[in-house]
Amino acid sequence: MIAGMDQAVADGVDIISMSSGSTHVPLHRDNIAIGAFGAMMKGILVTGSAGNRGPDFGTLVNGAPWIMTVGSASTERTFAGTLTLGNGQKLRGWSLFPLRAIIKDTTLTYNKTICSCNSTELLSNALAPFIQVVVCDGPKDFSSDLAIGFSFQMNSLTDTGFLAAIYISSDPRALTSKSFHSPGVVIGRKESTQVKDYISKTEHPTVSIHFQETYEDVTAPTPKHPVEAHPWLVPHVSGIAAMLKSKRITVATTNEPTTPYGIGSGLIDPNRALDPGLIYDATPQDYVNLLCSKNHHNCSNPSDDLEKI
Repeated sequence: MIAGMDQAVADGVDIISMSSGSTHVPLHRDNIAIGAFGAMMKGILVTGSAGNRGPDFGTLVNGAPWIMTVGSASTERTFAGTLTLGNGQKLRGWSLFPLRAIIKDTTLTYNKTICSCNSTELLSNALAPFIQVVVCDGPKDFSSDLAIGFSFQMNSLTDTGFLAAIYISSDPRALTSKSFHSPGVVIGRKESTQVKDYISKTEHPTVSIHFQETYEDVTAPTPKHPVEAHPWLVPHVSGIAAMLKSKRITVATTNEPTTPYGIGSGLIDPNRALDPGLIYDATPQDYVNLLCSKNHHNCSNPSDDLEKI
């Protein structure tokens, strides 16, 4: 792989696009990072994928700072639902429920007998006029497809007459649920501890839930569902880079404060990239200094040869 990248450099290419990258390896054994370092020294941009699957948790690959690392998202927004507990505490969760359901100062419960939320019999026995929102532990019986588990819980709650639910799960597979047909919000383990603590210490716990909320998210766009990967994402970014490079842009700094989006996060906007704002023109020595600061090697005898580093 390194020889191929070296040959591309020798051929005088402007951009090297690397869609591969499935497992994390140490930097000194990372062939893409080593080859990309040499390309960077010649002013050649290397693009690489941040991973090759999702939305499960995983370790970033192709994360060397001299590589343009590409992730995927269908939107720059996070779809959220906000819980407001009776004590005024606000917690943000995730929800694709499409309507503006009115859940305001509604009674809230967490009961270990029904917290699996998958038995209509148990839920029916627990339902009472003064209990309208239930806290559900994430489904455990659908490990192969968590989305099916959530859908089953929603159906059980709807059939028994609960108004809404708060689902507890830190598993990213929960985000693969394409159907959110009843009012509900997914929260993580940390937030669930706060909710349970509030319920246990309050005689008549209540909650308000606001749906249809979106927030800007720091993350190139994919035309598919929000949780599905797109296999040709890196070439898309490489093509945009080639278009911008053909403009031979000269950028001057304005000394204006920047944001996470200005330093390389967020969705690609080719038009705005023509006037990118703050630019730090890093040199190979800057990257060597960075490696030294991370104790990747003995810097008493520095070298710009990554294989020696």
